[in-house]
Amino acid sequence: MRAPFRFLRSIKLAIGLIAYLSLACVLASLLPQAREDSFYYAALPGALAALVVKTGFSNYFRSLLFLIPAFLLFANLSACSAGRLAAQLKKGRRERRHGPDILHLGLVLLFLGAVLGQAAKAGRPDWDGFVRLGVGESVQLPGDRLLTLSGLEAQRYDDGRPRDWISTVSLSKDGKGLGPERAIRVNHPLRLGALSIYQASYGVDRVLELAAPSGETRSLATGESLATDSGRILLMSVDLDTDSALASEEGPGGTRTLRLEKGEKAGAFTVIGAKEIGLSGLRASYDPAFPAILAALAISALGIFITFARKIGDMRP
Repeated sequence: MRAPFRFLRSIKLAIGLIAYLSLACVLASLLPQAREDSFYYAALPGALAALVVKTGFSNYFRSLLFLIPAFLLFANLSACSAGRLAAQLKKGRRERRHGPDILHLGLVLLFLGAVLGQAAKAGRPDWDGFVRLGVGESVQLPGDRLLTLSGLEAQRYDDGRPRDWISTVSLSKDGKGLGPERAIRVNHPLRLGALSIYQASYGVDRVLELAAPSGETRSLATGESLATDSGRILLMSVDLDTDSALASEEGPGGTRTLRLEKGEKAGAFTVIGAKEIGLSGLRASYDPAFPAILAALAISALGIFITFARKIGDMRP
């Protein structure tokens, strides 16, 4: 009984597991996860693709490659914590030092929260994603919520370097607003429970503005297409100097290239002109363990504080 317990408390075991998990997690973050097997066989060399698929590395955080070492590290931390706590309880009350015990408890909870969070996150890959929005555009979020970009600001230093990107967004559900507008900034995400929306990038795109017969305005970016009665128009490039665009029209008679000038017709739409618009890059990340991780960090910080406070107390004459 003592031999397995000594093995679990081994420092060498802890170092080996931490090194393996650190390296494997980095590699897993570089490889797209939870894709179809055909994706890996198309993207990777044959032998490497077979290794990724057969070992389960294509869904690493739900595979035995991750779960077994993670469980062993959790057992290692728990055994170390239990052994130290048992030794402290044998001492007199004034001699006990429970700061490290609290720190170990925080580390165990931190690790447990991270593992469970990754497992839950791997089960909801559709909750993670990236989108680029122009002002007035929207994206559907989980829970039937609609996020709309109502404002975008790019702040710069005097020398022109980017300083901050600020996206102002509003949330709604079934046509009803969900509270006031919120600001998303770099390093200041919008947190919606377990879902976090990050400001990931900012860009400028050239678009062609079109007027629909109903009077509504539509912006068409390079690479986007527009359905017409006779076929489909694909926008190829936009020229701001001439207020025009180059497009490809596909129809029953084949494909032809045409230039769309201001005031001309594009199917049922009328060309208004060309302009540049700002685009906000927003990234959604699902992290159900975030509250538990915050609590674990707080417990760890408390353990560190108590440890140093007792050491300072012991140094006093």
